[in-house]
Amino acid sequence: MAREQKNDLVRNIAVIVVSVTTIAFVFQLAIAGDLFPSSGPAATMHTIEEVSDALVGSYDSSTVAASKSGSVLNISKCIIEQLQGNTCP
Repeated sequence: MAREQKNDLVRNIAVIVVSVTTIAFVFQLAIAGDLFPSSGPAATMHTIEEVSDALVGSYDSSTVAASKSGSVLNISKCIIEQLQGNTCP
């Protein structure tokens, strides 16, 4: 009986060690980057405000054509066009 209890204890300790190690490893993978980058977006990128404004309609996106392939702004405009019953290239 003592040997069974010892085996159970070793197994329980092994499970705890593996669980804690796995949780620590996953936590390290899930750490987010800096929410306030040191520089603005690159020339082909848009700020979150520009994307938000484009989606709600307060951004002058007249020079951006809606298309299924392209930037997030193009794809978002295409989705909006399709939701309104229109098509996009």
